[in-house]
Amino acid sequence: MNWKKQQTLVLVMLVCVSTVFLVAGCSSLYFSWSPEESAPPSSGQNPEETIDRGINFTLPDLDGNSVSLRDFRGQPVLVVFFKTTCPHCVNEAPTLERVYQKFRYSQNLVILAIAVNEEGTSGMLIASQEQYAAMVRSQFVNRYGWSFPVLIDNYGKVQRQFAGTGVPRYLFIDENGEIRGRALGELTQSQLESLLWQYIF
Repeated sequence: MNWKKQQTLVLVMLVCVSTVFLVAGCSSLYFSWSPEESAPPSSGQNPEETIDRGINFTLPDLDGNSVSLRDFRGQPVLVVFFKTTCPHCVNEAPTLERVYQKFRYSQNLVILAIAVNEEGTSGMLIASQEQYAAMVRSQFVNRYGWSFPVLIDNYGKVQRQFAGTGVPRYLFIDENGEIRGRALGELTQSQLESLLWQYIF
């Protein structure tokens, strides 16, 4: 084979090898990268939107199970602090169930009734947690057919932190967990509904 033929053959081989590497390289590059794979995982929200600025507390229910306010994010929440020894709380007990039934589906309303287990502001319990739960169940839940969650606040710690003393006392909390209004004293059904529309509906 003469020199010119050898040069031509080498040149053809080089072109073939280069073409193979070029094609392989592009294919590798194309299949190993895409915007979805290289971008960080997204929750579909802005980082600002994932920050929970709402209040939270955790209390036992009448069966001793822990319930947190944060469990109800995305829903308007009416928190009602009451005591078994409060006659005004007894008077408004039927009103709470009527309001709950009226708005639980149309407005997605949650009512959290919180039984404050403290004699006045003495720092002493009315009864043990188990005894107080039984009192609340007998005097309120069973008697007035309450179908919303009822929690126990021993020594009124949660009430003092977010609402102050005195019962009945109300917190109107929006779907983000932020307090939009407060009220103190016995309310009629029309008064309570008006405040719900004003603050959280």
